[in-house]
Amino acid sequence: LDLLQVKYDNWTYTLCASPGLQPTCYTGLTDKGGPNPSTGFGIFNGRIRGDLITEKLVDSYTFLGESSSCVKDLCEEARKVTAERSNRVDVIEETLMRANVNGSVDLQCAKATVLNIEAGFKGYSTSMFAPRDVPSAKSPS
Repeated sequence: LDLLQVKYDNWTYTLCASPGLQPTCYTGLTDKGGPNPSTGFGIFNGRIRGDLITEKLVDSYTFLGESSSCVKDLCEEARKVTAERSNRVDVIEETLMRANVNGSVDLQCAKATVLNIEAGFKGYSTSMFAPRDVPSAKSPS
């Protein structure tokens, strides 16, 4: 579980926040064995990535999923440029923000620094170095 939110009266309450970018993710979640009916309290309109599981009120779900590398999946997603996302950096930025990451992150495909900007923030200095294993570009002759 990387995020559990409850939406109630136009408010979203986060019950279980992400502890950061995890090394292992579970994808392809499917409902295993069906939901358990509830009498009074429970989960209503349960969804996986926006897809409705059931409209019924249930007390719990059991899911089956496949394990994968979160970093590898993130880098593959960032390489895909779509009409909605013309900037690959958007994918990485959104994922790191959702994962509640703070500080430096070294991914296979990018290096990033996430800062909490508070009142009085005056700027941030950084240095970027080219990787040693990447040849420098030559100007056309």
